[in-house]
Formats: sequence, C-alpha cells, structure tokens
Amino acid sequence: MTSLRLRTFTAIITLIFIGSILIGAALPRDLRSTIISFVREHVKEYIGENRTLSELYLLILANNLRSLGIAIAIPFIGQVVVPLVNGLIMGILFSIPITEINPQISNACRDLTPIQDLTLKLVSTLPHGALELPGILLGCAVAFYFWTLFVLWLIKRSIDVKRLVIRFLTLILISIILLIVAALVEIVITPLIVLITQSYVCG
Repeated sequence: MTSLRLRTFTAIITLIFIGSILIGAALPRDLRSTIISFVREHVKEYIGENRTLSELYLLILANNLRSLGIAIAIPFIGQVVVPLVNGLIMGILFSIPITEINPQISNACRDLTPIQDLTLKLVSTLPHGALELPGILLGCAVAFYFWTLFVLWLIKRSIDVKRLVIRFLTLILISIILLIVAALVEIVITPLIVLITQSYVCG
C-alpha cells in the first residue's frame, strides 16, 4: 500500500508530546502559574457545581472526545496542536507544587517533601492517564497517518482507500474505547486512590 508505517507517526506524535512536557516544565514560573490559574478557572466553569457522577463522567468524556475530534478533523494541524497542548499542561502541572494546583489537597496537606508532592501528582494522573493519554496520542497518530496517506492517494491514486478507511475506523474505535474507560476511571477510581494516598502522606 505504501512504505509509510503507523509506528512512524506514533513516534512523531509521542516526541511532540514529550517535547512539549519539557517545554511546559521550563517555562518561567509566573507564566506557569498564570496558565494553571486559567486552566483551573476554565475547568471550574466547564464542570460547574453540584454535578452528579454521571454528569461529571459525560463532561469529562465529552472534553476528551472533543480533543480527539480536533485531532481527526483538522489535517496536519490538529494532530500537532492536541499533543502539544496536553504536553505543555502536563509539564506545567508536574513542575508546580500540587498544593498550588488542587485546593482540596492544599487544605489537607502542608509542607510536602518533593517525594510526597510527586507521589500525589502521580496518583492524581496515572490511574486514568494511563488510558487517556494513549487514547489521545493513538488518535492523533492515526489521524496523521490517515491524512498523509489520503494526500498521497489524491496524488498517486495507488492506495487501497477501502483498506485505509477500515483501518482508520478500527483504530479510532480503539482510541474512543480507551477514552470511555479513562473517563470512568477518572471519576470513580482516581479520586479514591488520591484520598487513600493523601490520608497516608498527609496524616
């Protein structure tokens, strides 16, 4: 079909994501704090108050699917912007004390050591992030792969379009399933793990 391989695009997207994490962590402290404040207010406004678990689940899932939709719908731009933004935010989050990010932890914990701070950050992100990030990055890589081969098809007409579309839809479905499960983990399992870890770390 073509010498191009999906793993090449996956590697490119992953490098963009990792690079943007490093950039986010290296930004000036004032800028990082400003961005975190903006993101926190945006999340607060988006989620609102007194939401049921089902409403929270749908809001989180809708936000993740929107990111995936941007990556799919905007050729060669969405696939770069989505991992770039996600990486920048993650880099910023992991470079600022968690007590400045999460008010609930701030009220319960004081004078955290770097190890305690990192532990709380990891348990706050890894349970659902282990599914969410692969889902997003896979979607970006697949979309990048699809649009590249689609352009080549427009030029050469030598690509099996039916096979390409079937593979695209199959992989996007996997990405969506990962995001569906990740959203559920984020509202049910992650908070429980954070609460248990917080009680242990903060006493």
